[in-house]
Amino acid sequence: MVKGLADLPARIGEILATEDDIAAIAARYAEAEHMFFVGRVRGWPVAREGAQKLKEISHVHAEAYQPSELKHGPLCPTTNCSPRTSRPSRKSKPGAAR
Repeated sequence: MVKGLADLPARIGEILATEDDIAAIAARYAEAEHMFFVGRVRGWPVAREGAQKLKEISHVHAEAYQPSELKHGPLCPTTNCSPRTSRPSRKSKPGAAR
């Protein structure tokens, strides 16, 4: 934990160095009316937090789901105007639902 805290200033510097990339991503999704965050295992809490923060900051409709919940539910009405984001778990296999 101490090493992680010591590395924090360097990590923040790395993130700030990608400001142009972050701006490009923000511009891509700036007009989105809805956003779906998808995560499983350890990514599930990250997806929930991401959706919550987007709602708080931008007042855009955002929801978090586990991949297993999407097939017969909210995935059906999504369109190209509804961006989705996910964070794969380290041990997940493409297409695997557990």
